[in-house]
Amino acid sequence: MWRLRRSQILGYSIACFSVLVALVLKLLLWKLHRLNSIYPLFLAAVMVSSWYGGFKPGLVATLLSAIVCAYFLLPPLDSLAVSGFSVVGLVQFVLVGLLISSLNSALRQARSQKEQLLRSEQAARAEAEAANRSKDEFLAIVSHELRTPMTAIIGWVGMLQTGMLDNAKADVALETIERNAKLQMQLIEDLLDISRIVRGELSVSFGWVDLAEVITAAVAVVQSLADAKTIQLETIFDDSVNPIWGDSDRLQQVVLNLLTNAIKFTPNGGRVEVRLSQRVGMGEQGSKGAEEQRSKREISNDYWLLPYTQIQVSDTGNGISPDFLPYLFERFCQADSTDTRSNKGLGLGLAIARHVIELHGGTITAQSKGIGKGATFTVRLPFTKIFSIPPCL
Repeated sequence: MWRLRRSQILGYSIACFSVLVALVLKLLLWKLHRLNSIYPLFLAAVMVSSWYGGFKPGLVATLLSAIVCAYFLLPPLDSLAVSGFSVVGLVQFVLVGLLISSLNSALRQARSQKEQLLRSEQAARAEAEAANRSKDEFLAIVSHELRTPMTAIIGWVGMLQTGMLDNAKADVALETIERNAKLQMQLIEDLLDISRIVRGELSVSFGWVDLAEVITAAVAVVQSLADAKTIQLETIFDDSVNPIWGDSDRLQQVVLNLLTNAIKFTPNGGRVEVRLSQRVGMGEQGSKGAEEQRSKREISNDYWLLPYTQIQVSDTGNGISPDFLPYLFERFCQADSTDTRSNKGLGLGLAIARHVIELHGGTITAQSKGIGKGATFTVRLPFTKIFSIPPCL
């Protein structure tokens, strides 16, 4: 069904109104012997119509003006029949009207394109400036994070070289050096993974994976961190969960990242829970902010009508601001990117985790009721090899 937009209705209304005004003025001035020429006012009506409405309203104004002139102003009056001389003038008016309408429409379109290009250029410039600021902040954070463990390593190595440390302190020095070296290796590995993701070269090796074993191994790695903060780290496994088709190392990397973040942002004496379950159907959809995080590459909701495995990591920690929740999985984006932030790190882990889960054909979302109210991260993974291939990457 053919329907007119509000702007089109306005354009045609202007065309009709301008022709009516031209006719009234023409009849009034004609009676006053002020304007004997027939077409100038109607050409002005065509110009106004085409400038504000475009070519089609200009064409309507031209045709209406021709009909009005033929009926009211050209002999014989009150009839659409015109003499031969009047036909020539009428044809000339129509041609001039079409020319004016075309030129005005072209100028109007050029002006609109210029304004659109200007807006696009301003938006692109603002986006580029924001990207540069984010990269500058990220480079500053990278420099700081890489320097911190290196400073500790160099300091303890210097003390070991002087021979000033007894055996007990030497053991502490070696443990500190090892811990900071591993930290630096993890930072470098995250940077390399992000680089591989940007280039589309992050590799996964698929096989049958027992997620309970993956989670248990990750928990063993972070148990000492939880103990240091007297955080209760609890695992709840559903015995009916079947193995899935995936990359064991990459999935352990995801779980390890979620657990490390949960412990990092949970105050002393808090609680972190890891729950592994098997689900069928749509499952919990989460908050609006979490839904906005879903990648455009995510498979359709029909997929979730099939059975899937769900991993949930929840904590009683600092929580996530609703304003930041939609950007949680973006690269180079942190809730606090200043040098004085209380929690250190590059903030790349969640971006890597999202990409890894998408390579498995799954999704990862986050929920939080706000600052100080904890957070829950939910990973959903398909069972079989058939559905583990993600949509067009």
